[in-house]
Amino acid sequence: MFARTESTAFVSGDGIGKPRGFLTYASGTSWQQIEQVGSGSSGNITADKLIQLYYTLKTDYARRATFVMNRASVQQVRLLKEATTNQYLWQPGLTAGQPDTLLGVPVVTASDMPVPGAGTLSVAVGDFKAAYQIVDRIGFRTLRDPFTDKPFVKFYTTKRVGGDVNNFEAVKLMVLS
Repeated sequence: MFARTESTAFVSGDGIGKPRGFLTYASGTSWQQIEQVGSGSSGNITADKLIQLYYTLKTDYARRATFVMNRASVQQVRLLKEATTNQYLWQPGLTAGQPDTLLGVPVVTASDMPVPGAGTLSVAVGDFKAAYQIVDRIGFRTLRDPFTDKPFVKFYTTKRVGGDVNNFEAVKLMVLS
């Protein structure tokens, strides 16, 4: 339960009592803004804009970049074909233990990323180790409550974690517009 809640907050949390997600920042290229590249097609991911999105990253971040998208976005990308040969652009890795790559960049499927639709931020690419800082307080805190619901004993478990973008150049988003 904690892991699911944390991963949702890292992507889309509002920062109030939880981590702030990287999708919650305004579009732009200055401080506290993350650059967004339009897909050129409302609700659809296009091959040309995927390439443009990747190449908006600076070289240092592109070397350690990862694409992050929902399974529905991965499906859309997997269905993109080359116009003349009708071959699929993305072929998954066939070597055991090696991640699938798109443009030579690993792809991570995250269920917390938005499903493709008009105006959504469905694809992210970047060096997330450089872009996002997670502060995790070690351990869980459990409080035993034998008084509230007699004859039962209730347990309250809490964990403190925070997160925020600390390098706005290291991540880029695709807006489907």
